[in-house]
Amino acid sequence: MKNPEAVEIKLLSEGHLPEALRLTEQSQWNQTERDWRRLLQSPPKGCFGALLDGCLIGTVTTVAYGKELAWVGMMLVDPEYRRRGLGTRLMQTALEHLRWMGGWSSSGI
Repeated sequence: MKNPEAVEIKLLSEGHLPEALRLTEQSQWNQTERDWRRLLQSPPKGCFGALLDGCLIGTVTTVAYGKELAWVGMMLVDPEYRRRGLGTRLMQTALEHLRWMGGWSSSGI
């Protein structure tokens, strides 16, 4: 990767589904397009992607169940871009999002 700062972390949309499914298949996970759609449509919006030159190279998803419980999943990074801090950046984004949504303190997550 040329420059790690060139990677943008953005909310995912259904337009990212083909690339998200590619990452799922690369990791030999069993999530389907239907699973991804459910996550993308679950309020509050909390599915994030790492994009490099417009190409999806990593994902993380969040689902909040009120202010008491949250779930983080679909932490996927393209094998070509692993061990470069992308997973850490994605997880930090997910946790910051959940803190903002639920009002949790940093010790609550």
